[in-house]
Amino acid sequence: MKIPTLLLSVATGFSGLGSLPPGEEISPPPLRLELKQMILKGKRRPADRKQTWSMMLGWLAPQAPGWEIYCCHDEPVRVTLKDSEGRKAPDVKCMVLDLERRIFGRMDTRGWLPSAGAQWVEVKGELPVVISCREAVTEPVKVKLVKGASVPLVLKDAGMGKDGRAEEVKAELVVEDYCDDKYSRKGRERKKLILKLVSDAPAGICDFELQTVEGMPVMTGENAPNMRKMLSFGGIIDFLMDFDMDPDKIFPEQPEPVSWGSKMMTKTWAIDPVEEGELQVSVSYSQGLRRHRILIDQKASLSGFFEGKDGTEFNDKCESSVKRAPATGDAARPFSGVVNTDGKRVSAWLSLLSVGNRDVLASGADSIWMDLELAVKAPAVFGVRADVEKQNLEVTDSLGHVMPPAVFDLTWLFSQTGEEGMAWATLSGECSGLASPGAEWLRVKGTLRVPVAVVRNSPVYELPLGTKAELQIPVPGMADTGENSHDVAAVGDSPTCQLSLENVEEQEHGGVQVTVALEVEGVPFDLEYFELVDGNDVPLKNIKSVGFGRSFSPNDQRSSWDQDFKIGSIDGMEKLRVRLKYKANMETVEVPVDCKIGLGGLLP
Repeated sequence: MKIPTLLLSVATGFSGLGSLPPGEEISPPPLRLELKQMILKGKRRPADRKQTWSMMLGWLAPQAPGWEIYCCHDEPVRVTLKDSEGRKAPDVKCMVLDLERRIFGRMDTRGWLPSAGAQWVEVKGELPVVISCREAVTEPVKVKLVKGASVPLVLKDAGMGKDGRAEEVKAELVVEDYCDDKYSRKGRERKKLILKLVSDAPAGICDFELQTVEGMPVMTGENAPNMRKMLSFGGIIDFLMDFDMDPDKIFPEQPEPVSWGSKMMTKTWAIDPVEEGELQVSVSYSQGLRRHRILIDQKASLSGFFEGKDGTEFNDKCESSVKRAPATGDAARPFSGVVNTDGKRVSAWLSLLSVGNRDVLASGADSIWMDLELAVKAPAVFGVRADVEKQNLEVTDSLGHVMPPAVFDLTWLFSQTGEEGMAWATLSGECSGLASPGAEWLRVKGTLRVPVAVVRNSPVYELPLGTKAELQIPVPGMADTGENSHDVAAVGDSPTCQLSLENVEEQEHGGVQVTVALEVEGVPFDLEYFELVDGNDVPLKNIKSVGFGRSFSPNDQRSSWDQDFKIGSIDGMEKLRVRLKYKANMETVEVPVDCKIGLGGLLP
């Protein structure tokens, strides 16, 4: 999110900063926001199988070589949104943040969706920013590497007064923390350094530069989470899955973004230990700040994004020579399913549709991403891996255009149990093309092969509540016969596995935190979760699961699971009683999918 050093800042295209002599100004170039994402997301309501849909538009501010652009948080983003039918959104919420010096924003339409037959939505408005083409660097100051140590700084011409003139800004550089870095590689112990700059007025802080007391550059690695990398890895879609999320809760260690509206900037590094106990720090910042506005006038559709202007350019592209296919009785159903496992119905429906690039900062062709929701009622659950890893569904638009198939990766199927005893799984797929200009909806149709099982109980096993305890047990389900499939053969009659307690730590008020682990090798087995029970085999009430993990090694067919528990009280408890909830009777279920979706959400 922050560029690590001033040298890197220069290398990334901001070399024009600082090129103007003080007092000389040039006019900033005209700038327009660019739409990068349109996301339709449904919120699950298992009680009535209905969904409340929302729309989100993501945009990116353009780059201006030689200029630094900052978010202006003291002014609201003003936009209007309407669809091709003339329906206008009454309220549009905006969120703005910085991704490695690129301003990214999103617009949420709470409680509003376009008309069912809308071909596009149009957004018009402006983004207030603060812009500068001049950069300055403070003289290096010595900072003691002690938590709480601080030194004063003066940032000349870094502020912007009410009359627009440059003002001096007083600031304080504070050592937030200097401690051992727990992520250090063995054999190379490093320190975590956190610096914070606090100013008495908003300022455009660019970066910190670290030097030794002799003036040599300090080799650093950024220790804080990098939002750019996170969005590249998981995708902007994953980041925006919950439109109502609080970014500070999602990324609690995320430094304050670069923004003119902020009076604070925090940055974290991993550095080699400093024997001298102090470093020299310089701060780079912008001078000659001025207010500016970036315009947005674009349309978003199932066929991509277009400049709005007066509408003629887009309307020309929307005109299609393809005659609309006549309506037939073969209408898509919002929910599809099959009965094939212990009488349980597997349902499938679209829960998210995204047009654009998955990585908002990346260049390249746009595509359509979609999420498919699967649900099955207990005791049925979903397996972890499908027999066919990548599976396709047909995609056509309302004008009869056959698009590239949506490819879903079922290599790993992650599921969870939610309300009403339902097991849920979400599949993400990509259609590497866009709809025809003027298309009102997409139809996604086909069949998926999905692994489904039922949850069974193992016997209850007892382990001493010590520092570490291990127990060899039969692999549950390996001796299943008839109706007594939950019974387990005696040790020696079937394959065994290892059940263990690890990391037993006493907590305040007499409780403990403990890790329950299981390792199975050479035989097929899939654990759903561990269950802690009392002497009557009733689940304990004073416990909380605080983490669950699994791993699989294909070379030796070894699987392992671990689950962390916090137990409120262990008075009189010498042993921990553990029951395994595992998946049995695994089979592949063919799930038909037939869904139709437009800008207004799922269509009947």
